[in-house]
Parts: sequence; C-alpha cells; structure tokens
Amino acid sequence: MSTVDITDDGDSSIETDAASSTTSISSSILNYRHENGRTYHRYKDGKYHLPNDQVENERLDTQHNLFLLTFGDELGLAPPNDPAATAGRVLDVGTGTGIWAIDYADEHLEAEACPLPSNLIKALGLYFSANISSVPPNLRFIIDDIDEDWEYVLRTGRTTSARSSSTSSIPALVRKTNLCSNLKPGGYVEFQETGGMILSDDGTLTPDHALSKWCNLLGEAFMKLGSTSIEFD
Repeated sequence: MSTVDITDDGDSSIETDAASSTTSISSSILNYRHENGRTYHRYKDGKYHLPNDQVENERLDTQHNLFLLTFGDELGLAPPNDPAATAGRVLDVGTGTGIWAIDYADEHLEAEACPLPSNLIKALGLYFSANISSVPPNLRFIIDDIDEDWEYVLRTGRTTSARSSSTSSIPALVRKTNLCSNLKPGGYVEFQETGGMILSDDGTLTPDHALSKWCNLLGEAFMKLGSTSIEFD
C-alpha cells in the first residue's frame, strides 16, 4: 500500500508504509496509451478498461452529481454521512476523480478521508493537475489495486464507502480486505452501485430493442470475465 502526498510546490511523491520511505514519481508514469483519440493508463495496461482523460473525469463528476440528486444531496445513506456526524477515518474505495472524498473531507473537518483509486494512473493524472488549494488538509490519497490482496486497517475508522467501485466482485473485495473486521465497532461499510441494464418507464426499451440486446451481451461478457459487481438483470 502507498500513499500520495501533495505538496504546495506541486511535486508528488509515493510513500510506502512498509518500507517507511519516499520515492519520487517518474514523469514517465504520465506517458499514457493513446487509442482512438482517448488516453488510457499503462499501469497493468488493459486491466482497467475506461479512459483516464478529461472527458472521462467529467463523466465521473457527472456520475457523482447523479448520486447526489438520487440521495437528496447527501453523500451517502449511512449515519457517518450526516454532516453533524463525527466520522474518524473514512476510506473511499474506487474514488474516481476524488470528488466524493474531497466533499466529505470539506464537510467533516475532524475526519481523515482516504480515497483509494481503482485506477492508479487516472488518480495521479488528477493529482498532478489539481489545484492544491482545493485539496482539504485532512485528505490522504492511497494507491492500491482494489482487485488484488491489500490490507488497510482503518483502526479508528467508522466508514468505508464504495461507489461504482469498478471492482470485479464486491463479495470478494469484502472477504479479501476484511473490511468489516477492520472497522471500529459500530462502523459502516456502504456500497453505492448502479445496475448495468438500461430501462425505460414508458416501455420504449423492449426486450428486442438493440440497446436492450447490447446490455444483455455486455452482461454475458462481464460474467465470462469473472466480474459480478454490476447486475444486468
């Protein structure tokens, strides 16, 4: 597990807890793969299938706003999401652009918000270009692959939040990381996921519609790849 520290001069570093050392991030890490006018990360090239460019970041921020509209402008449903709650340490799994964690840290100044990106390079690209003044001081970025074995003990933590986390299997994520046992007693694990099947409320999307067929085929592909975190039923 590593953490990313952002300093006022714009330099970033990776701090490895196990080795208690800090190493600089090479600029080559931003040497993205270009394909069909989009950019993709090179870390485990091909594993994370979505781009990491500005268009994708805007989509992720729009997705964040969609969840806010759904939940009545609340960051989540678990009690620690209440603005008046004292949260301690909060882990945001699959943080996307980091916007949820930034909003949470701004709203809970006493908490330590720890975003864990599902896409290392996308996260670093964001942090290199981030306006440092917009990053709350109680925010600490963690770098890890959420589909691999990793350990992050919350200790004083009360909340683990995951939204559209891009993990291949939510039950496997919970088992491998011992999320529940790593929480402080009385803590919460909250998953916010959307279904993969596109529906209509007026019957426009019939089972034989091209978009419905595409969703079914996509669901079959996910199952063959061993990814069960998105339901297409």
